[in-house]
Amino acid sequence: MKRFILFLFITFTVSGCKLLESIISEHGISMCNLSNNEVVVWGTYDQTMGTRLPDEKPVTELVVPSKNLSVSPYDFIMRQGYDWTKSLSATDTIRVFVFDSEKYKETDWSTIRDQYLILLRYDFTKAELDALGWLIAYPPTPEMKDIKMWPPYEEVIKNAQD
Repeated sequence: MKRFILFLFITFTVSGCKLLESIISEHGISMCNLSNNEVVVWGTYDQTMGTRLPDEKPVTELVVPSKNLSVSPYDFIMRQGYDWTKSLSATDTIRVFVFDSEKYKETDWSTIRDQYLILLRYDFTKAELDALGWLIAYPPTPEMKDIKMWPPYEEVIKNAQD
């Protein structure tokens, strides 16, 4: 029991360290939701899927509004038990799909898939994620304007302001 308490103490003490943040960020993509609504996010680096959504409903991550890109902790998406980012080639694309949380909960997956009911799809290269420090935002920040996304950056920003 003493070891468990010591483990918890060390974990919470170290969790504020920048070193731990950098270690965690190497093991997945972190996301900050700058919108007013909860979103559901799913990411894949399966190169065979293209931009299609899978036949089966994927496991997603809920990302609540945070309003501040400079405050951590962020919500981590695409977590793995190993540092998969080092195994990506320069030509691989990581796709991150953002869905409206309410629509995702209330709508049948086949309808979402067939009608492509997404808020946004990012298509990241490893170099782009490296440049962003593996931290992405929804809606996209100005630093993300040259990232391949659908709908395009200008349209996403216009819709976010409406």
